[in-house]
Amino acid sequence: MKLSIVIPCYNEDENVCKMLDLLLAQHIPIDKEIIIVDDGSKIPLKSCITKYLDEPYFFHYRLRRNQGKGSALQIGFKKATGNYVLIQDADMEYLPSDIPTLLRPIMQGKVMAVYGSRFMLRPKNMSGSHGIGNRFLTRVTNFLYGTKLSDMETGYKLLNRSLLNSFHLIGREFEIEPEITGKLLNKGIEIVEVPIHYAYREKGIAKINIGDGFEAAFMLFLLKTRTKSKFIWWVYRVFKYYGKRLIVKVKELLVSIRWYGL
Repeated sequence: MKLSIVIPCYNEDENVCKMLDLLLAQHIPIDKEIIIVDDGSKIPLKSCITKYLDEPYFFHYRLRRNQGKGSALQIGFKKATGNYVLIQDADMEYLPSDIPTLLRPIMQGKVMAVYGSRFMLRPKNMSGSHGIGNRFLTRVTNFLYGTKLSDMETGYKLLNRSLLNSFHLIGREFEIEPEITGKLLNKGIEIVEVPIHYAYREKGIAKINIGDGFEAAFMLFLLKTRTKSKFIWWVYRVFKYYGKRLIVKVKELLVSIRWYGL
């Protein structure tokens, strides 16, 4: 058995080497390959990770411009050769020491999808807005699909590669997380959750925002209904490219009004 660890990375030069050191120090009981996809970082990632590139199981790809987490993941998925694929964020919020916990259900039986749940333990320093948003989207998922998940949006997803390749993924940004979940559930695949440790990043800037949360809910609804309506998908695209920006700008305006005491 072989594990492909896919790492999407955008402007994480302050975190990625520490994360890779922890990953390489971790004993993984099966063969592995590490695929890191630089999503058009301002500082090319290759200059930061040169010391790792001589490893025969380490692969690096770079996009010329930033296209989003989903685009980077899709490239990593296509390059992967393992039986299973693990998504590993580069921001040090998910610790490689939890990888054996994620692998355990795979090693014990025929499990196709394992999610590392941040809420089965106590997440450390997660912002109030992120906590509320994550729990809300998980409840939306459970309501639409009749599941009992505790953390749909987790960045630690371990998936059977053959199953993953059977999906026609379209998510270019953070909507790929609910897209993967929705397509798993539409196929009747059981998602096994295990507890993982989570600590909010200490360095760098989080890229996800409130607009991505609304888009995630929209994606879950579209996949559940399996709609082929061109109008509804047009509405989704309008929201994605225009509505999300408006929501972010409104939030920034409200914050500035509160800041100045108006």
